[in-house]
Amino acid sequence: PLPEAPGAPAAVDVARSDAPRRTGAPLAEADAQTWARGNTAFAMDLYHVLASRDGNLFFSPYSISSALAMTYTGAKEATRAQMAQALQFGEDDKLLHTSFKQLRAALEESGKEDGNRLMVANSLWPQANYRLRRVFLNLVKRYYGVKISRVDYGDAESARQKINAWVEEKTEKKISDLISPGVLDSLTRLVLVNAIYFKGTWEHPFASGQTHEGSFHPTGGEAIQLQMMHQKNSFRYTEDENV
Repeated sequence: PLPEAPGAPAAVDVARSDAPRRTGAPLAEADAQTWARGNTAFAMDLYHVLASRDGNLFFSPYSISSALAMTYTGAKEATRAQMAQALQFGEDDKLLHTSFKQLRAALEESGKEDGNRLMVANSLWPQANYRLRRVFLNLVKRYYGVKISRVDYGDAESARQKINAWVEEKTEKKISDLISPGVLDSLTRLVLVNAIYFKGTWEHPFASGQTHEGSFHPTGGEAIQLQMMHQKNSFRYTEDENV
C-alpha cells in the first residue's frame, strides 16, 4: 500500500471491469431522434417540477438522466418500469446505453476544440462489503466510462471526504464540498456521482476596458450596482409566442 499524507483521506478500493470501453458505430438518425425526444421530454418534466419552487434555478438534465441511467441498469421489475417511465427511457435498452455513450464521446471531443474545456466524469461509490455483479460492472464501464470505488460507510465522514475529493479534482476545484457533513451515515450503501466541468471562450469576446458599473434589478428587490460587460455588435434573436 502507498503511504498516506497526513490528514488526507485514505486510499479507496477500486472495483474493476474486464470490459474495454467502446465507442461503436454512429446511431441511425431515427434512433438518435427517438432517444433525444425522450431525454428532452424528461428535461421539461423535471423543469416544471423544479420551477415551481422559489429562487433561481440551475440544473443539468443530462447529468441527472445519465447518472440515473447507470442505476437503471441494475434495477428490476417494478422499480425498473417506474424509472423508465419517469425518465422517458423507452423500451430499447441497447439504444439507451449506446446513445448516452455516443453523446458523452461527442461532448468530450467538443471540449477539446478552440480552447474550450469540457469534462464529464461518472463514479459509483458502493459499500465496501457489497459485491457488484460482473455484468453490471461491464455495462457501466463499457457505456459510461464509470469509475467504481468501494468505501466503508461505517466511517461516513471518511467516505464523504473521499467522494468530495474526487469531485473537487474533476471540477478543477470549483466544487469542493458537494456532500455536506451528516448526509451520509452507516446505512448508506451506494452514492452515484456525475461531475461536469466546462470552461469555454466567448464567440465574441468582451473587451476588458468595456466593463462599467451599472444597475442590476433582481426580481422583487431594489437595484444594485455591479460591474457589467458591454459590447456592441449584430446578433440574431428569435421570438416565439409559445415559449
